[in-house]
Amino acid sequence: MGGVIIKNKLLSVFLSVIVLSLSGNALVYAANGEVYDLTTQSMKYTLEDLTSLKIQMYVGLHSSNYGYEYDGHVYSLNDVNKVYVTERKSGNKNLSVIFGKVKSDCKPAFTPNSFFIKSIEYVDETFSSNLYVEVSDSEKVTGVTVDGVQLQLDDRYSIENDKIKITFEKGTAKDNLGEVLINSSSKSYKIELGSDGNFKAMDLTDFDVEDIY
Repeated sequence: MGGVIIKNKLLSVFLSVIVLSLSGNALVYAANGEVYDLTTQSMKYTLEDLTSLKIQMYVGLHSSNYGYEYDGHVYSLNDVNKVYVTERKSGNKNLSVIFGKVKSDCKPAFTPNSFFIKSIEYVDETFSSNLYVEVSDSEKVTGVTVDGVQLQLDDRYSIENDKIKITFEKGTAKDNLGEVLINSSSKSYKIELGSDGNFKAMDLTDFDVEDIY
């Protein structure tokens, strides 16, 4: 049991260091510092999410389930942490050098280059404000929900060339769109506006971290 606690503490320290180092520099997709579910290969926690100590500890407790994104590849979080701990013990505190070791010594679990949600764009147009969500396969889209209300196809939303157009009242602010869910045949994705002003898609398939406390 003691070994598990120590491992979780080390992972939490690792994640805390990463958050402090990368905060403000993350991209919307495949961004350094984001944590992925190794089974579904979908993004689970953004860098912003990882500022929560509760989430850091949860990821540490379930580290075998998660991968860490760096430079376009997702590596097993356990593998990354082993390199991090080894390098820190040898006196190396340079994250660029540490992640250089990760790239040379660790095999990527996968490369996140085929997301279901490929891009998200907000456009204030002539008669309405629209949210455009590009997906990898629109045939898998089963619906769009805003604030718990299922929108009608070709009324509040439409799909063309794998791009979903969700229509809002003209002038609706980016941070006032409500809870937007893109539902597919296998899972749902929540569209969120990050603190950096960019939209992110969060996989809602798994249970909430709050459930374990």
